Amino acid sequence: MPALDRRALVARASTASKAFQMRHKTTWVATFDGASCRVFKLGGVPPRLKEIVGERRDGPHKPHFEERAGRVYSSVGPGRSAVSPRTDAERRIEDEFVLALVERLAVKAAGNSFDHLIVAASARALGAFRAVAPKVLIDKVTREIHGNYVNDAQGRLLDAVSA
Repeated sequence: MPALDRRALVARASTASKAFQMRHKTTWVATFDGASCRVFKLGGVPPRLKEIVGERRDGPHKPHFEERAGRVYSSVGPGRSAVSPRTDAERRIEDEFVLALVERLAVKAAGNSFDHLIVAASARALGAFRAVAPKVLIDKVTREIHGNYVNDAQGRLLDAVSA
């Protein structure tokens, strides 16, 4: 059996290293509500979270109305009732924030910045996420965790992800 020279050994090691790197998958964890979001990279042994993005929505968290809600007379008797608007302005503001997050995640997903995405959010925020997420992002979602972890310590989110 011929002895391998140093160059051949280095070439084999390099090829093996590249093959290992190709198999390594990157997982991101996104937790958000209608007003703030945090995105983490999951990795390491033991698993830990490294924060990539953390931001809050600018501007008011609740819409400000100049006028009171409209009033309607009751069909029976002298009473009047307030009329609620057809659209919820607060929900619209939250949905726009989730849409902006989804657009940024979709760009990163298209650029192969991550292979898997774990989404942790309240039911309302998850519904907004599903409604606007493109296929390229939906295909990378491997798990959805129902709960609001955006304002909690990383340890609580890590426990939920690891469970």
